[in-house]
Amino acid sequence: MKFIGTLACIALSTTLFSCSDPPPPPSGAAMETADQAVRSDERAIAARLAEQKAAVETAYRETGAADDRRKAVDALSQIAIRWDSGVESASKVLRGDLDEPLKKLQAIKSEAETV
Repeated sequence: MKFIGTLACIALSTTLFSCSDPPPPPSGAAMETADQAVRSDERAIAARLAEQKAAVETAYRETGAADDRRKAVDALSQIAIRWDSGVESASKVLRGDLDEPLKKLQAIKSEAETV
């Protein structure tokens, strides 16, 4: 019976000891309040969002610049094709009839200059 009583006392004291409140933090240590933690998290999230936004804007500008270059190259390629066609047709015309092909070539040239 003594053995059972001793085990019961040990179990009870262990239970009471483990359920006690943890010791308070040292008085000199600064603890972050819940409001401060939320504000800190919000600042960190805002900083990450700003970084992501800057990265997306940079990628968009680079993509836009590549699209603009591709459009300009396509436009100039089309103008070059028309120019070659105009030169070919002008070479088949007699000297007296060159007014019309030359006007077309001048129009193509001014279009190329604007592009």
